[in-house]
Amino acid sequence: MKILDSKLSPYEIHKEGNNYIITEKCGTDKNGKQMYKTYAYCSKVENALSRIAKMKVESGNKVYDLSSYISAIKKSNLSIQQAFPNIFSPQ
Repeated sequence: MKILDSKLSPYEIHKEGNNYIITEKCGTDKNGKQMYKTYAYCSKVENALSRIAKMKVESGNKVYDLSSYISAIKKSNLSIQQAFPNIFSPQ
């Protein structure tokens, strides 16, 4: 199973067994099969989404002071949580 959503782009979440695997397409092999770069294995979808939020902040070459970095991570996490409220709502 794959979870594809424009809000997660360029990342995807692949579900295999009990793991949620964060991946990114990185081209095709000589046979035309899609290849993926794997970033993390998470035990919960919430953890995968939080990790993607952090990865989005850390992509690129932007320089942060510690306070700005923490603020950017919190803002990115909030954005993901608001995009997928059913996953992060208390049960």
